[in-house]
Amino acid sequence: MDKKETWALIDKRRNLREKKQSARSERLIEKYNKEYSQDKNGTKITIEYEQLKRWAEHFNEVLNRPEPVETPSVDKPIGEPFDIELGPPTKEEISKAINKLKNNKSPGIDNIESEMLKTDTKLATEQLHKLFTKVWIEEILPNDWCEGLIVKLQKKGNKMDCTNWRGITLLSVPSKVFCKIICMRLSYTKDEIIRKEQAGFRPGVG
Repeated sequence: MDKKETWALIDKRRNLREKKQSARSERLIEKYNKEYSQDKNGTKITIEYEQLKRWAEHFNEVLNRPEPVETPSVDKPIGEPFDIELGPPTKEEISKAINKLKNNKSPGIDNIESEMLKTDTKLATEQLHKLFTKVWIEEILPNDWCEGLIVKLQKKGNKMDCTNWRGITLLSVPSKVFCKIICMRLSYTKDEIIRKEQAGFRPGVG
């Protein structure tokens, strides 16, 4: 499959997903337009703009906690430093991380899905290798990696009470690939020094 066919397939997947999301969004809008939220005093909020402000206030409080009064103090590292690869991500690592991504997951603010990267792993690896190398050397993250889309999911109780909802943050899929590579490097090094009796939190062991 050449690049033209690959991107045509990607566009086809994206258009299909956007149609599904649009239909779902219309149903959700119709559903949530009939629902309201309330402020901290329990007063019902019916104006959409005021509801959005209340949700922003709620998640700002939940996700931004004050710093601890006493911070841990570590005088010096314990044990020998880990021997971890510190060079830019390789193409082999990127390809492996892409294949580890889960399907049918919502994309982040950049709207790049894991299925899009898996459609042509070789092409995706080439493009991400250039980006990851630039990020690694310059130590500057793309803006899309620093932003997330918060989606609220209802728990139990009064629907108007913001505390009865939990938020999940949708992050950029390429940033997840980058993080997976770092986690894999740490995991390989950890497995070399950890004792064999340690079974917990080890894939295929515990």
